[in-house]
Amino acid sequence: MSQPSVQPKDLLADGQLKQGIKTALVALLQARAFLETITPYYTEISQRAISKIEPVVEDNSLNRDTIPERIGAPIINVDDLYLANEETAAAIYADIKTHMHIKGFTPSKPENCAFLEARTLVREAEHLLIKAMEPYTGISTTMLYQPTQRTKYFELVLKCLVPLAKQTGVELNLYAGITKNQPQAS
Repeated sequence: MSQPSVQPKDLLADGQLKQGIKTALVALLQARAFLETITPYYTEISQRAISKIEPVVEDNSLNRDTIPERIGAPIINVDDLYLANEETAAAIYADIKTHMHIKGFTPSKPENCAFLEARTLVREAEHLLIKAMEPYTGISTTMLYQPTQRTKYFELVLKCLVPLAKQTGVELNLYAGITKNQPQAS
């Protein structure tokens, strides 16, 4: 089965980027920009919390059966906190949430993590763009489970869509809407 041949004109309606594609593209670019903004804060705050609380790999039956050599070893990455005891992990997550809130990153629900919500938002926006482009690419979400395939897909799709969006007047500067309505300094 051959892949459809997509021409830029196929993505336009009345000289404009088709609405579903435009919406999905802008959503993805905004979600990625927010994730890029929040990531350095999250990294710094989570590393500080780990350094302060100093979690170690818990001595429990699962860890003894699967990673006995790591029992009692320091945990240095927040992604490995599932190996710590629940109380320690909860204390670190609470510390991270508190400091992220102080930096202005508040999740939609108190039990959530602002950083994980940002990552989820990117995944949801990616899904929207895949669905919007599927009639033109023949590629569905289920075909993009491998991270390298997914990365290559978005690299190619964005190389096509971003210039096309700019040509058709789609505002991709996230700050343009904010600064347009600001009073000018005199």
